[in-house]
Amino acid sequence: MSTYTNSAQNGNVQDGLSPLRISIASTFTSNPVEDVLTFWGNRFGYHTAVQFSPYDQVFQELLDPHSSFNHPDQDARVVLLRLEDWIRNLSDTRESSIHSHITANIHDLITFTAKAAMFTIAPLFVSIARNSLGSRIDPERQNYYEQLIKNELSGQSNIYVTTSDDIDKVYGVEDYYDAQKDRLGHIPFKSDYFSAMGTSLFRTILASRRAPYKVIVLDCDHTLWGGICGEVSPS
Repeated sequence: MSTYTNSAQNGNVQDGLSPLRISIASTFTSNPVEDVLTFWGNRFGYHTAVQFSPYDQVFQELLDPHSSFNHPDQDARVVLLRLEDWIRNLSDTRESSIHSHITANIHDLITFTAKAAMFTIAPLFVSIARNSLGSRIDPERQNYYEQLIKNELSGQSNIYVTTSDDIDKVYGVEDYYDAQKDRLGHIPFKSDYFSAMGTSLFRTILASRRAPYKVIVLDCDHTLWGGICGEVSPS
């Protein structure tokens, strides 16, 4: 089990940055995302300490109230998912079997995540990554699965869900998949996609820690701009 990096753990007092402790459990090797989170943390005044749970132990970590993932000192708990990892070793290639296996795992994810949300006040973030090229999961089914997870979890307090489509709409990384690293070390993405995923994740974490802006706009004519815009054409 990896632990917090020493620089992040010990430097939060001397350098004046606020500590931000993030624990990550994922279905794939996600260590490259640490540098991205640390980079953005420094830019926004946080000394980011990232801890990774044991490899592919998402459900185990969610269910264990005494795991490091659910430790009360955590500021953010993160689950990184790639849905096809759930069928990575599934020998039955029939569509019905794949669907049954995926939906069963989604049910467990929803149940276990809801339980983990009660263990500590630290918010829980679920980020769903893109599947590999040539994935056995049909794109339409993938979208259905992701929306199902988002709809079920987003309504719960202190749980935030980001789908692969949410990431793609903002960053649109086209050359994202690394087949060789996926095969050798289950590191499925190139650096650009890890950057996109980490940036999206940090933005969500940051938004959860800040009070939302409240704005009331009454009439901006002759104030923010000269002339009248609302009652006439833009010209």
